[in-house]
Order: sequence, then C-alpha cells, then structure tokens
Amino acid sequence: MATVAVGNDGDITGADRIQPPGDMVNALAVGSADTSGKKWKRASYSCIGPGRSPGYVKPDGVAFGGSDTETFKVFNPLLGSTVGVQGTRLCT
Repeated sequence: MATVAVGNDGDITGADRIQPPGDMVNALAVGSADTSGKKWKRASYSCIGPGRSPGYVKPDGVAFGGSDTETFKVFNPLLGSTVGVQGTRLCT
C-alpha cells in the first residue's frame, strides 16, 4: 500500500479537490492538520474531497503538515540547518 498526500491546492477554489494520486483506491491518502496540538483543524492548503471516482471519501487521515503559525521543521542540506515548511511549500 502506498501512502500519498492529498494535495496542496485546498485554498484555491475550483482546484481544491483531492489530487492524483491521493484519490486512488489502494492508497492511504493523508491530508494536513494545521497544528501538532490537540485542537487541530484542516490546514488551509490541504485538499478536500471528493476525488475522482471511486476515491470519493478522502483523505483517509490527517497528519501535522505545518501552517503559518506553526511550521513543520525539516532539514535543508544546502543551508545545513532546519527550515519551516507547510505542505510542500517553504514558509517565508
């Protein structure tokens, strides 16, 4: 089974549906939560359903993916330090 992201266009009207490959049947589709705390909600950029048929009920789950108020820290080997991201976008 593959684990895939649902997409980062959730804040764009008309492009906010679950993106391929997140809408495939034999994949675990993961959306983004806006905080790592207990009182989370869907991150604004995380795509929402429905996806293409038959992947209408997606995402299958959520995980913290970063937000404007709490970024997800990843290592940047070019800088030799961590940077804050949300989804697959760099925060500025």
